[in-house]
Amino acid sequence: MKYTTASDNPKTIYFIIDYNGSLTVNSVEWNYGDGTKETINGTTASHTYQQAGTYTSQAKVNLKNGKSTCSVEPKKSITVN
Repeated sequence: MKYTTASDNPKTIYFIIDYNGSLTVNSVEWNYGDGTKETINGTTASHTYQQAGTYTSQAKVNLKNGKSTCSVEPKKSITVN
């Protein structure tokens, strides 16, 4: 998982799942570490934090290969100014 900060708002973070495996990313369940969660179908997301601080964001990446599924759950500690 990688992230960048928006140039116009330091509390907005853009997240990217960098996956190069042979399975298909089916969905990503994001937990931004501030009580906000969402599920999306892509590998990118953005979130605006209300307060500065350090948060642990987690993404449960659901992978699919035919009828089989599995998941990986990368975590990243980020500091929001």
